[in-house]
Amino acid sequence: MESGYVDELEEAPVEADEIDPEVHRFRTLHGALHEAMFAVIEISEGEIREFE
Repeated sequence: MESGYVDELEEAPVEADEIDPEVHRFRTLHGALHEAMFAVIEISEGEIREFE
């Protein structure tokens, strides 16, 4: 974990209809991960290689 990460977290929502900042951050980062993965697959023309 990054230094000071816990200090930077926002408060959890009180009401059920409020947006949870941690969930929003996770979804944003997860979406970026998918975009990066598909970009790698596209540029490699679908070939998966394992380097040792």
